[in-house]
Amino acid sequence: MNYERNLSIIFASMFTAIALTMQVAYSDYEDGVQAWNENRFQDAVSEWMESAESGDGRSMLALGKAYARGLGVLRNLSEAHKWYNLAASRGIAEAADERDGLETKMTSDERARAEELASQWQQAQTDVGSLPTSETPPEESTVESNEIELTSRTAIREAQSLLSELGYQPGPADGLWGPKTGVAFQFFLVDQNLPESDVLTQASLFALREAAGRPTEIVSEDSQTSS
Repeated sequence: MNYERNLSIIFASMFTAIALTMQVAYSDYEDGVQAWNENRFQDAVSEWMESAESGDGRSMLALGKAYARGLGVLRNLSEAHKWYNLAASRGIAEAADERDGLETKMTSDERARAEELASQWQQAQTDVGSLPTSETPPEESTVESNEIELTSRTAIREAQSLLSELGYQPGPADGLWGPKTGVAFQFFLVDQNLPESDVLTQASLFALREAAGRPTEIVSEDSQTSS
């Protein structure tokens, strides 16, 4: 009797968690649509990234369109194909049509890369039971101090403040490296003709400071205090 009651409680908790996740994903998707219609493309992408991480197929389709058109993100056909592919696997018929049409414009290398990205995304979901926050793992740090990845909230908060000051839209300076900060950072790198990267390093923080007219002393991760 106790076993059956406990089992019922477990299933009820599971269904409640699933329902809440779906509700949040729906809200993020709708917020993204509103932002897109208001030409706030980076905001839209940020919202859809959140709901796509919850498995929302409509958000995946929307991200595919954003990457295909280069609105809110840098144009990337492999990324567009990846999101179309993931959305199609969740029963979104339009995504399959968009993916098939996009393939006619892609090179064989781009198609192979797209398949690899989708596979990595799915594998990460299987391995950890949640969706990945980035498509590719960060490269290993080199011994050069200017290539050290900065992960403290102090460094990220400074980068967000500088990006905002320079006219990009990284979101609030909260010290958390989310999709919106990542997109703003990518646009900054492109504008400065710097190598593409999805992590903050000493070198890129130097570049942000220099662009904003700030001192460029080295930041020590050990000396920073996380908040």
